[in-house]
Amino acid sequence: MVVLADDDDGFLMLLLFLLSLFFIFYFFLFLVFVLPSEFPQFVPRRVSLSLTHIASVLIMG
Repeated sequence: MVVLADDDDGFLMLLLFLLSLFFIFYFFLFLVFVLPSEFPQFVPRRVSLSLTHIASVLIMG
C-alpha cells in the first residue's frame, strides 16, 4: 500500500480530473460518431448531424 504525502494530493486530484475529462471526451465522441452509425434507430438524424457539427467545431477550435 502506498501512502501519499499531503503535498501530493493536489497532483493526484489534477490527475483524476484530467483522467475524467479524457473519459468524458471519448464518451462524447462515442455518442456522436459510433452510436448513430451502429444504432440509427436510437438517434434521430437531425440530432446526430447537429452533434457531429458541434464535435467538429470543438475539435477544430
